[in-house]
Amino acid sequence: LKLKETTDYPWDGNVTLTIQDAPEHPLSLKLRIPSWASKAAIRINDKDLELAPVSGRYAEVSRVWQQGDVLELRLEMQTRLLAGHPRSEHIRNQVAVQRGPVVYCLESNDVKGDVAFEQIAIDAGAEFEPEYRRGQLGGVTVLKTTAKVMTSPQRTIIGQYVDITERVSTPVAVELIPYYAWNNRVEPKMSVWLPLIR
Repeated sequence: LKLKETTDYPWDGNVTLTIQDAPEHPLSLKLRIPSWASKAAIRINDKDLELAPVSGRYAEVSRVWQQGDVLELRLEMQTRLLAGHPRSEHIRNQVAVQRGPVVYCLESNDVKGDVAFEQIAIDAGAEFEPEYRRGQLGGVTVLKTTAKVMTSPQRTIIGQYVDITERVSTPVAVELIPYYAWNNRVEPKMSVWLPLIR
């Protein structure tokens, strides 16, 4: 079997396999469907297969392959908020952002305006806009969103504690970058885990 793979994975969920040479008997190709891919589809020569791929398992496609056959795997690249394990107290009520297989982080130099990095939180209903930047670190997809700056009009200190009952939030534009790519510009503050507000 000889084939050619074409893809922009992990930035795009489409993977194309073009058969260049194949035996004259049936042969099975097993395509791994990642656990993060809640929706996946398989096409052969522009026709959808009546196969329901299951995330976290392999989808088996068996047939007599011909030279020029094109097998396409399409994985939905949804952006998700992930919570840590409930027993991990230091990240409780915080979330990480993941798109496809890539985990993202926030760097302080990607926060617009004069904002204290530690006051930024992610809204549970935040919408993320992916933007591919070919010239940045060999090509990466960043996620643009509106976060919230948690401020308190009057910080009431009670003993060792700060009363945050009156805390309010204001929107701020931020960009998240892939975690593996952090600290490649001006040395920033960085966090994968961000406070969650609802």
